[in-house]
Amino acid sequence: MDANEADYGSSSDYVLSTDGPSEGMSLVHRSDTVNSDPTAPTDGALRKNRGNITFNGITQTFPTPSNLSASTLSSTEVSFTWVAGDSETDWTYEYGVTGFSLGNGTIGTTTSTALSFSGLVPVETYDIYVQANCSSDNSAWTSTTWTMTPNCVAIISPVDGATDVLSTGSLVAFSWEAVAPANSAMTYEVFFGDASGNLTSLGTTEDTAIDIIGLYYASTYYFKVVPTINGVSASGCSEFSFTTGDATIPFSSDFENYPSGWFEAEGVYGEPTGNTSSFLQDDFGNDAASANGKSARINIYCSGIDEYLISPSFDLSGGTHYLNFDIALVEWNGTAAATLGNDDYLALLVTHDDGVSWEELARWDVNSTISNTGEAISEISLSGYGSAVKIAFYAFSDTVNEDNDLFIDNFQITTNTLGVNKNKIENFSLYPTLVKDLISFTAQDKIDIFSVYNLLGQEVFSKKIGLKTADVNLSTLKTGVYIVKCSIG
Repeated sequence: MDANEADYGSSSDYVLSTDGPSEGMSLVHRSDTVNSDPTAPTDGALRKNRGNITFNGITQTFPTPSNLSASTLSSTEVSFTWVAGDSETDWTYEYGVTGFSLGNGTIGTTTSTALSFSGLVPVETYDIYVQANCSSDNSAWTSTTWTMTPNCVAIISPVDGATDVLSTGSLVAFSWEAVAPANSAMTYEVFFGDASGNLTSLGTTEDTAIDIIGLYYASTYYFKVVPTINGVSASGCSEFSFTTGDATIPFSSDFENYPSGWFEAEGVYGEPTGNTSSFLQDDFGNDAASANGKSARINIYCSGIDEYLISPSFDLSGGTHYLNFDIALVEWNGTAAATLGNDDYLALLVTHDDGVSWEELARWDVNSTISNTGEAISEISLSGYGSAVKIAFYAFSDTVNEDNDLFIDNFQITTNTLGVNKNKIENFSLYPTLVKDLISFTAQDKIDIFSVYNLLGQEVFSKKIGLKTADVNLSTLKTGVYIVKCSIG
């Protein structure tokens, strides 16, 4: 303020000193003769003064715009808004890559407090400055900094809208192209679900491929991949969909990716309801070293056990099919041999009307002897069925007595028999029927030669054994269906 008039401060006409509030005090400098140099102002003092003074030659800069903010619309588009400092209606803006000097950026004017730009570089960081334009002067600059988002990914597999996507053991492989700049700072968040617009985050990865397990056959799923770098995520990324294929014959399930396309349920015999049960995945026979690897397990104990594990739907029309799987029974949380309680049983059920009614194919109960190391069941023929067939395992217990773990593995339905002719070799057992690397056998007498043939009758493997029980490594064989021939003497 310029109040340098004659006799300044000598009269209350110019400055009134009061006992005013302790807040909102005035910064005062007094001089009757000389103005303070504005480039090197003299120190002032805080006083409780209310000035009744004359303002001479004061120039007030127009108020600066406020609340300048940036919002990315895509990896190359951004919008801005701000609040006018006063009544101005014209503004100058300038923007460029962070660190640019004013006068060297992209300059423009606008009569709106909102504007947008396109053609920017993904993941680049920019500064923008805005000032109000007034008739007599311009306001000070206000500024903000922002970073452009990454591009959204291009999906490689499965393509959007794909149908009959092959699900291997309820697993589907996903892959996408890397987003530039490709470096370790770029991560990808994957969203997934079975309802469009209601996806759940599966977490982030630095890779450009993941496997998603636990999927069902003949089901539609939705997914989205959102890149993020340095805390900035891509915006507007599209949602994609695909549909898994039907469960086809031959069908196999080793439960390595439990539930491997199977459904869980509870309920009384022949009336499954809901979508949960006490079935779960565990080492076959509670043995981490078992050649079977992982399997489906149910703890059969106490009352209230009425648990279902239900297969996907199969088309078994047009001939005879063959059902095989491995089974094992041990004491709870151990590997010792066990016997089911008087009230306990496992029933194998089938429906050929998609679950309206169920029939029993087989049952294991107190009278059954089940190996603790595992054995293949006697093959079951399936004839005269239609196109909507499901198989279910139903575990039951209603009394507290025996506490056992029962295991199911290597479930198969084929058009060719996988059965073993046990009449020629006493007490012969061969398992698993779905082989990864090792196949095992036990017999009453020593097996001299163990041979494997393909379906053309060609011998593809042969080995001298000379043992009653052994593990045979078949990892050199290609994927396919084979016949085993064991010779004694």
